[in-house]
Amino acid sequence: MAPGRIAVAVASTALVVISAVGSGVLVATGEGFYRSLDPPPWQPADAVFGIIWPYNFAVLIATVPLVVVAWRTRPWAGVILLPYLVWLTLATSLAVGYATRN
Repeated sequence: MAPGRIAVAVASTALVVISAVGSGVLVATGEGFYRSLDPPPWQPADAVFGIIWPYNFAVLIATVPLVVVAWRTRPWAGVILLPYLVWLTLATSLAVGYATRN
């Protein structure tokens, strides 16, 4: 791997870690706040979140361009990333749903 790509990968990973830790510290509202929200009807069961979040963080820097590149080089790799894109779509719709309801 070229040194430039390594630097970008390290910087991206550092930004993700800093963002995750920072948001946990700065936005710690507790479970009571979340439970008080009026959820959209398409919100999955709580168990789904426990299953998907480890997967989500494992491929957090994966994006649509990554899926396209993966699909072109190894179609099975593109297929593996499709659940992540579905989850991003669902998570975005939930965020919008909460924002418009409360």
